Amino acid sequence: MSLNECVFHFKSNGCKIMSNKRCSKRCSFYLMREQQTASIEVAYERMRRMPESRQHEISEKYYGGKMPWEREEV
Repeated sequence: MSLNECVFHFKSNGCKIMSNKRCSKRCSFYLMREQQTASIEVAYERMRRMPESRQHEISEKYYGGKMPWEREEV
């Protein structure tokens, strides 16, 4: 694991979350791309289980009316 694997770390100016811009693997915000993807999928699965009306409320408030958690059935 390297600090460059953190989704919040940028080579040009360091951490985009912490004000001191110093990165550390001990940082509580340290997150690798695979971890972020898995976390988003867990959240989307939870959204898919909600009643349709609640999904619409959330999509309007936070996603501009879009529902990125919906999947096209193949």
